[in-house]
Amino acid sequence: MDFIIKYLICNYRNSMNCDEIYDQALGKYQHKEYDASIKLLNEILQENENHHHSWHLLGHIFFDLNDLQSAKEFFLVAINKKQDFFDAYYMLGNVLFKAELFQDALNIWIEGSQYNPYFALNFANIAIAYDRLEQKEHSIFYAQKALTLDKNCLEALFCLAKIYQAKMDLEQTQFYLKKVIELQPNNTLAHFDLAYVELSLQNFKEGFNHFEYRKKMENRENEYNYLPFKPYKDDELSQKKFLLYHEQVFSDNIQFIRFINQLHCKELSVAIQNPLNRLFSYNFPKVNFLDVIDSGMNFDCMDALMSLPYIMQLTHVSNNAYLDVDSNDVKRFQQSTIKKNKLNIGLVWKGSTAKNEKDIKSLKLEELNPILNKETCNFYSLQIEYFDEISNSCVTNLGKNFKDFYDTAVALKSLDVFIGVDTAVTHLAGALGVKTYLIYSTHTIDFRWIHTQNQSVWYKSVEVFSKEEIPLLAQKIDELTKDKI
Repeated sequence: MDFIIKYLICNYRNSMNCDEIYDQALGKYQHKEYDASIKLLNEILQENENHHHSWHLLGHIFFDLNDLQSAKEFFLVAINKKQDFFDAYYMLGNVLFKAELFQDALNIWIEGSQYNPYFALNFANIAIAYDRLEQKEHSIFYAQKALTLDKNCLEALFCLAKIYQAKMDLEQTQFYLKKVIELQPNNTLAHFDLAYVELSLQNFKEGFNHFEYRKKMENRENEYNYLPFKPYKDDELSQKKFLLYHEQVFSDNIQFIRFINQLHCKELSVAIQNPLNRLFSYNFPKVNFLDVIDSGMNFDCMDALMSLPYIMQLTHVSNNAYLDVDSNDVKRFQQSTIKKNKLNIGLVWKGSTAKNEKDIKSLKLEELNPILNKETCNFYSLQIEYFDEISNSCVTNLGKNFKDFYDTAVALKSLDVFIGVDTAVTHLAGALGVKTYLIYSTHTIDFRWIHTQNQSVWYKSVEVFSKEEIPLLAQKIDELTKDKI
């Protein structure tokens, strides 16, 4: 019986042509039955090795399996079998791009475009490749070309948004992101990027509304609503026991804790990282600050700390100081640690998240030499790591003794000036009202440090300077020294 069945199948296969078997292979592929599809494609190629569609489909299968080298070889064979096979050029470009061979991908997509000059997505891909190669003007040209073919090409619109974001052109970025959202209302990345733009333009209500989409982003969903309590859903909070939980990094929690005094609820608890607990508890004594959350605790609803402006539908933010420490702690610290008769300056030049020397949030200590060379100043490091750079410098290491952010805050309040990069300590200095000079990258859009004529919108005591303006900052220090001495 088995022999008869195999004989019938064999004769059935022989009666089918390659295209019919290919259709079966394609169906198997579409159902992710890759092994079955490969087997059928091998049958075709044994009969007809020039069947370019089979080589192309093999490329698709191995691309899906993330075997980029095999996929590349199959697409190349497909092109060799049929030189004007546009689909194979297009997919080969995708393989090369995924392998981060952006120039090679670009060349393939451009070569393939001669065989299909009307496929908008191909030109959008060319634009994206040029953007990765930092050739912005070429990228704009091809993205616009894609839009002439298809005004709703999402990839081209998003590419243009990213380009103008890199160019710090907020209005153009806003325009293209809104176009993306018109076409795809639930595009979380577009909403998230638009939040940064709207907040940077000081459109706070719109910006914080878009900022809520951060909770839906694919790689961050586990950061939200992970506690066993009801998520906030436009609840009336006046009679609720409300839990706020921290998110992201220390600096964000320092920046957004300012809003809790504007929140009216029956009982407010905040789950916060332990290094912030003592500082926040001192400043907000009516709030329960928690290091640990137990599932048996009783809360009516919960939300993330950075959602407070959205909950309250705020249209503006105050830049007044909102944190403090015990003045007696400051006096004791000054008497025991801080030298007199000179301008006392605190420093943080590298954040704890610094990954390498090119990190936009970090400096080398030597880059502050125009300031450090001033004999009329005393310098104190408030960093809690990276001590090696100060071992042979004029900088006194205070950070090695800090237990938490309350200790850091006492040190900041004991000094005349603070100079820092984009770190939690700089946010803390601004929240305390300490005279602060932030050295900040001017090549990135971040609503946290939006400023007008060097003045921070969020913190009245913070002035913002670029790395290139360090000599100008040194002149500012000279002026302060004259007033001090």
